[in-house]
Amino acid sequence: MSPLQIVILLLLFILVSGLTWTLIGLAVSLRPMVAAGLRGDPDFIRRETVQQMLGLSERLSPVLRPMTPDSASNLDWRASPLRLKLIRAGFRGPSAVPIYFVSKLLSAGFLAMLAILGSSLAKWNLPAALVGLVTAVALGLGFYLPDLLLRSRTTGRQQRIMEQLPDSLDLMRICLEAGLGLDAAILRVSQEFKNVCPPIYQELHTITLELRAGSSRNDALRHFAVRTELQQVNALVSTLIQSDRFGTGIADAIRIHAENLRSERRLKAEEAASKIATKLLFPLIFCIFPALLLVLVGPAGITVQQHLSPENPSR
Repeated sequence: MSPLQIVILLLLFILVSGLTWTLIGLAVSLRPMVAAGLRGDPDFIRRETVQQMLGLSERLSPVLRPMTPDSASNLDWRASPLRLKLIRAGFRGPSAVPIYFVSKLLSAGFLAMLAILGSSLAKWNLPAALVGLVTAVALGLGFYLPDLLLRSRTTGRQQRIMEQLPDSLDLMRICLEAGLGLDAAILRVSQEFKNVCPPIYQELHTITLELRAGSSRNDALRHFAVRTELQQVNALVSTLIQSDRFGTGIADAIRIHAENLRSERRLKAEEAASKIATKLLFPLIFCIFPALLLVLVGPAGITVQQHLSPENPSR
């Protein structure tokens, strides 16, 4: 065994050992939550999860802070594109940026080591240039893998917000018509959607926290539009700001906007349904039609070949 293979196996042993001890520690820390689940206490599970996440964030923040660039650790999230991207994906803790960079380094190193290990332990005699190329591709793929996962999570989060936004606006309109102010209605809707749609709860609760911290309502609503990066939310924020500025009925504006969102959602559903026939055309042509053609024409082709072959005694 070559020294390179010994080093690779040693690194793989360290990685597997660290992962094993991490899983054991996670299993030990989850014992109270499992016991609470058996007792049927969801509130304890929620509180314990929040406390563990906060404790993990506090423990990791001093360790991972030196690995974070100074530009990404800016306190103002609007001045940091990376922090804004993480916030749009739902990661708002102080350790989100360091964990992001560490995950990029770990995924790149793991895939590169896996490529080197696979090429060295394989029985093919690959040239060194090809091994280097495969390692470079694995390194680049591992480096950009967290970005792809982050983009996928952002898209899913935006989709969930769009699905539940009309219902939240209806509930907000009911609260306004019942006599609550806009700030109290936002707080009430955020509490109602805590278990129904956590992204909407997180965004509306952030608006409430900004208002309590002394921020103006217009700024808090604009921050809501920036965090979600949705055209429909931008239109909603503009409607609320204009209604508040000119003194028009906010409840009526919210009702009209909710109806427009439902109409848009219905049109998108009809558009997706109309595309089904076109999308099914390619699987039919490339998957089902060849098998059907083989079943229908295959026996006839075999019979014709047998009759036309020179070894056929009937000829």
